[in-house]
Amino acid sequence: MKKVIFENGLRAFLATFCFLLLGAVAVSAQHKAISAPQVPGVSNPPTPSSPVYDVPTGVFVSSAEAQSLLDAALVQMKDLMINTPGQGDPVFDATQIKYRYYQSIKDHLWAGATTADAIAAGLWIFIESTELGSVSLATQAALKAEAIDLLN
Repeated sequence: MKKVIFENGLRAFLATFCFLLLGAVAVSAQHKAISAPQVPGVSNPPTPSSPVYDVPTGVFVSSAEAQSLLDAALVQMKDLMINTPGQGDPVFDATQIKYRYYQSIKDHLWAGATTADAIAAGLWIFIESTELGSVSLATQAALKAEAIDLLN
């Protein structure tokens, strides 16, 4: 009899513990979902304070047209990188940074972002990725201006 009472009490305790644990996980997940800004194609975007990361204003081409323009630019950059000596060469390094930025814009467009949102969100690759090194805000602003000119 004591064994049955003990087993029922243990089951009740374990059930209560599991419900508390699941509740804590659910609250944590809701907190993350509420606090993160929602931009298509970005799972956890940073919140930079520089105006360089603001969404540009103006009239831009459609997402499909932007993707084709970016494809053409990416092919030109790839050809240029093939014809340069390689990493360490200033032309190669600058082209590689621009290539990665344009590829990031294209990825955001493919995920459903508008052209303006993708131009801004593409810059986040310089915050999230360490393989490109430190890219200055002035360089990022220049890249953003070039992308705006291309996709305007």
